[in-house]
Amino acid sequence: MVCRVMHTGAWLRRRRATVAALLLSSSVVIALVLSSAGGAACAAMRSTAAFVPAPREPRVRYEPGAELAAETVAAALPGAIATVERALGGRFEEPPPVFVCATLATFAEYAGSPRAGGHTRAGRVFISPKPENTPERLPRVLTHELVHLYFEQHAGALASARHIPPWFGEGLAALVSGAGAEQVSEGEAARAIAEGRRIEPKEEGSLFGRDLGPGAGLSVHMFYRQGAMLVGFLRDGDPHAFADLLRALEDGAWFGAAFERSYHAPLGAWWQRFVAAAPARAALDAPR
Repeated sequence: MVCRVMHTGAWLRRRRATVAALLLSSSVVIALVLSSAGGAACAAMRSTAAFVPAPREPRVRYEPGAELAAETVAAALPGAIATVERALGGRFEEPPPVFVCATLATFAEYAGSPRAGGHTRAGRVFISPKPENTPERLPRVLTHELVHLYFEQHAGALASARHIPPWFGEGLAALVSGAGAEQVSEGEAARAIAEGRRIEPKEEGSLFGRDLGPGAGLSVHMFYRQGAMLVGFLRDGDPHAFADLLRALEDGAWFGAAFERSYHAPLGAWWQRFVAAAPARAALDAPR
């Protein structure tokens, strides 16, 4: 009896220790999630009062020092809006607010990272002053970000981030704008797909960061290029289903369910067809 009581007591102590460890690990995970969400919320709420309206286009505001870039963006805005609305088959619900940053530090305060060319958050588009954003590239970057803004305006910022997977959202934006994948050609992307270095076409997004090329070691431009190619494959393969899918995403639907309803087939079936076509496409685009 004594031995049995001691054994039970030891078991209870181990059980309490296990529960305590689980509670501690859960607290750490929750703290990390809240920290990430809090950082995004702070960036979303940060004031833009220091930005000045561009003379020719009040929807574009700039940080003092970014006058030249703001002029380029202001001149490109009407055409960029028209391009996005034509490609997506709808209208922006509100005039797009665009903010042109003068320093990478300022851009990082709103975007969370100085590396991107542009960033859309909480209904506002921010344009980076990074050297790659030349006057020739700025209109394409603007158009890319307006694709993201379009879905934010229609579905809401949370739903568009949570329901639309990054390969589709970024692939669509790159396809419509021509920005985001310039460093990788379609031939290079097709060869990578044929060799097994591929995106993973997930059926939902995430509120806490974009999962770019998980486990495949893909560069951002390779991820965007493969995403753009897959989106183009889906659009060209069944234009009516693609249009239905866009309308469903505008309404805040989950991507996976919306895809099956629109295409009457799972995404995996289309993905296999896309992958199967990659070797032939790579051979056609191979350097001679």
